Amino acid sequence: HFGTAKTDYGSDVSADAAGNVYVVGTTDAAFAGKINAGSNDAVVVKRDSKGEPVWITQFGTTLADSAVAVYADANGAVWVAGTSAGDMDGAGPGPLPAAGLTDVFVAKFDGATGKQLSMQVYGSATRSESVIDMAYDKVANRLVVLLNSGNTLGSGLSPDVIAVPLSTGIPAKLWSFIEDGQNKNPTGITVDSAGEIYIHGRSQWAISGALSTTGTGGGGMYLYRVSSAGKTVWVQHW
Repeated sequence: HFGTAKTDYGSDVSADAAGNVYVVGTTDAAFAGKINAGSNDAVVVKRDSKGEPVWITQFGTTLADSAVAVYADANGAVWVAGTSAGDMDGAGPGPLPAAGLTDVFVAKFDGATGKQLSMQVYGSATRSESVIDMAYDKVANRLVVLLNSGNTLGSGLSPDVIAVPLSTGIPAKLWSFIEDGQNKNPTGITVDSAGEIYIHGRSQWAISGALSTTGTGGGGMYLYRVSSAGKTVWVQHW
């Protein structure tokens, strides 16, 4: 058990081949030896195979920031995806300016030391994006990150997926189903052995084109199958 005197919570965990575990989350205070940038900060914690602390990295802006998903790759790097309302600091000089109300960041850390190796920000001026989940696609050697994308009024919540090649760390849009007429809150993503992507969530109303639609009013669950190229294969709704 570890934390600060204020509110801290973990969002995701990943383990490497040596049994080290990496936990990401959020704090509204400062861990020992760290400084709170303001409001909520993102946190990355490494523990060894016995659960003993190795390092903690805390970072953020003067606004609300959170680390939501983490993946420890086979080459000793730790990838963290999260949400920020401010201008994140990149690995180089100067901040990375925010595009909209909230944007997505994808950061790469050295698993041995916790040093930040790269930072990329993804977002748009007309929508508010936040990270929901992340999965590793071993066929394409990339991360696929599931976002919740809403309009500037905070409605029309829709699934949006970006792809992040481990070779570059640069995020790019892969697939989305943006429809402001209803909320389709995304909740999870996974990738199968062939590189096909599956996205699930909850829909406010029936989904046009679904193979089966049993949820009519009051919401229902949905499941999208998306090809590795970012094309919708089918959608189920029930």
